[in-house]
Amino acid sequence: QEPKLNIAITGPGDVLYGTAQRYQLELRNPGTGPAEDVIIRLTPPGGGEADKINHQIGTVAAGSHRTIELELVAREAGQLAVKAAAVAVGGLEVETVKHVTCRKPEIEVDYRGPEKKYAGTTATYYFRIRNPGAASTSDYVVDVRLPPDAKLVAASEGHEVLDASTVRWQATPLGPGQEQFLQVRCSLNRPGKNAITVTAESLDEALRDSKTCTTAVVAVADLKLEVSDPKGPAPVGADALYTLRVMNRGTTSASNVNVVAMFSSGVDPI
Repeated sequence: QEPKLNIAITGPGDVLYGTAQRYQLELRNPGTGPAEDVIIRLTPPGGGEADKINHQIGTVAAGSHRTIELELVAREAGQLAVKAAAVAVGGLEVETVKHVTCRKPEIEVDYRGPEKKYAGTTATYYFRIRNPGAASTSDYVVDVRLPPDAKLVAASEGHEVLDASTVRWQATPLGPGQEQFLQVRCSLNRPGKNAITVTAESLDEALRDSKTCTTAVVAVADLKLEVSDPKGPAPVGADALYTLRVMNRGTTSASNVNVVAMFSSGVDPI
């Protein structure tokens, strides 16, 4: 009597990253004797020696077969292999390989915006969300967080304002290679470095990317001078009141301000 072993794996050859898939492992003994102390050694997709799983089968009678249900999750994108080996007493050993293509969606954000702006002026930022992966993403959200003291002026269609500093878009899935473009216009009012952060995250939290754009805001003083004349003609020798108003319309203090008034002949300042 001579035992023999055949092993085969059946199941999908194209899977999604992180998604459980069902496979069947068929173990047969086409020999004339029983295969004793049979052990299945399984290497999951993308796994190595440290990831091997041993499953005790026991004795497989001559002419009989066993079916083992497997649930496997691919944790690596690309071309993977599911390996299975069956060993038994007497040095009997067979193995098989199931090749699997794992497709993984990805989400990536980038931006374009000004490096420098004057305080109180409007800055425009452009954001791109794309999927460089090999599978479609799930639904996702895009959040743009404005810096302190910034005021939203306008944003791309479909946005909602969560609070004074956060603008959000609800987005539908992106297919492989697809991209979405968004725009935000805001007034920057705080001098110094202003950081605007854009984050794209899938609703299942499996995909996420975030970038921060920094704009240097420069505050300047902007002086304006107004002179108000007295109403009507003034009699000779009478007092006439002129009002000089100095205003700073800028975003920072104006220091050491001097006002010089010059009078024509015949006018004496008192």
